Amino acid sequence: MEFCPKGESFSAIRNVTQNDSVFEKSESANQMKKWAFLLSLGAVLISEFSGQAQIIYANDDVFSETSADGLTTTTYDGYAQSGQIVFGLAAANGVATGRRRSFIEFTLGPDPVASATFQIYNYWGANMGGGGNPAGNGSLRLRATPVGTPVTITEPATTMDTTWVPPTDAQFTSTINTITVTNVGWQTIDVTSWYNARLGQTTTLQIHGAQTGGFDFPIYEDRENSAFTTGANNTIADAGPRLVLVVPEPATAALLGLGALALVLRRRRSVC
Repeated sequence: MEFCPKGESFSAIRNVTQNDSVFEKSESANQMKKWAFLLSLGAVLISEFSGQAQIIYANDDVFSETSADGLTTTTYDGYAQSGQIVFGLAAANGVATGRRRSFIEFTLGPDPVASATFQIYNYWGANMGGGGNPAGNGSLRLRATPVGTPVTITEPATTMDTTWVPPTDAQFTSTINTITVTNVGWQTIDVTSWYNARLGQTTTLQIHGAQTGGFDFPIYEDRENSAFTTGANNTIADAGPRLVLVVPEPATAALLGLGALALVLRRRRSVC
């Protein structure tokens, strides 16, 4: 039977114990690193999905034009005056009480959003002819009713109707924003505050506008995509007015927090 030299057995035991401790710490650190990686990966994946925009499309939309003498109001719902002039939505003759204005109804979701953007597509450009460059000479003012007093609309049964009664300007007391329409394409206005103050409502936005030169003014695609269907220039598919929402995702923040905690714990263990 062989015996270890004096003191060697205790040294060997101490070395084995230290090696086991180092191995355990290394394994623990590797586990923490794996958890941190998986949690961070999960947060990134959820963030990617939650970052995708949600869209609310219009329920109804119309363009109303009152005659200069104020006696007749004609409402258009995708009326094709020609192959290029299709009155889906439009606004002109004044940003406050212009006789050409449009109405767009939406049903809002029940939950608050991080952001909400109103989007509308102008297809009428300089290449369409007319007395000016509408893409550079138009304005758009988006107006809303007061909180708690939603207005709803129902489109007329025909594309041109002189009996349809539009909401009054007096019902729209709040101006969300006024922008200049400078190009063919999407025009956007931030409506986050308006949206979050009216959660769950079905309500209508009003568009006023003014042309600053020439006769022409922007013409916007309606929810039925009437101009595109007719074959007008500069039109694209799926270009009706909409609300684009970004909804906060609590799970993303939670996973990011867990990932950060795992990293902190791993660093603490590596120091010990």
